[in-house]
Amino acid sequence: MTTKASDADLADIINKARAQSPLRLWLVIIVLAAAAGGGAWWWFSRKAASGKAPVFATEPLRKGDIPLTITATGNLEPTNHDWQ
Repeated sequence: MTTKASDADLADIINKARAQSPLRLWLVIIVLAAAAGGGAWWWFSRKAASGKAPVFATEPLRKGDIPLTITATGNLEPTNHDWQ
């Protein structure tokens, strides 16, 4: 057998279920902010430690021909057109 709860009882049940401590909300916000800050610190410190400035292999400039060999089958067509 079920009994009908009065409107006052239902309002009281809803208010108790909805009432959460603001301390709990702030605690969740602080934990999430700390996790995001820790993740950002880890990400940027890992990237900084992985490599310093890139090292490039360079050679002095020399004037001369550029040897180029192309092997292909079929018809060769130009890829750049003078549209004037």
